[in-house]
Amino acid sequence: MACRNADIRMQSHRERGTGVGIESVIKEKCVPMRPYLVSEVMTQNPFLIESAAPLAEAERLMEEHNVRRLPVMEDGRLMGIISKGDLREAHMAELSTRHPFEPVAEANWLTVAEAMSSPVVTVTPHTPVVWAAQLMLEHKIGALPVLDAGRLAGILTDTDVIRLLIREIQASEEAVFWHQCP
Repeated sequence: MACRNADIRMQSHRERGTGVGIESVIKEKCVPMRPYLVSEVMTQNPFLIESAAPLAEAERLMEEHNVRRLPVMEDGRLMGIISKGDLREAHMAELSTRHPFEPVAEANWLTVAEAMSSPVVTVTPHTPVVWAAQLMLEHKIGALPVLDAGRLAGILTDTDVIRLLIREIQASEEAVFWHQCP
């Protein structure tokens, strides 16, 4: 359970717009955050890529859909995950191994399977978000594919967790503010 034990400073409802600038201090004991499950926060129907696809296709999908990670599939099974960081590393490796007088190779010669992270850490839709967030911290990763009975159900990203945190903090601050105002 998340708790806020702090003084919250804000202008009261009556002071808004008056330009007086007097602050009210609200002593709030504990505003609990209810436990959330991954299924309530995850991104459903994430964009996917096949393991045999060229890296250029992964880059195009990420750019087109403004995402930083793609679950990698092969025959309907999750094989790994590819991130923008994986793409950068693959390009750096390509540049460092190329002979300076070698003709420029096709942009599509490396596949997603060669650059993806695998095995991949996963969670289920019933995993508590706090546990999933802890996994992301422990493994230093920004996303967890969500598997339900072995099938990809979605993806939980660091952005999903931050959105939840922002929503909860805003709701808690509003509750404290309206509790104060007549």
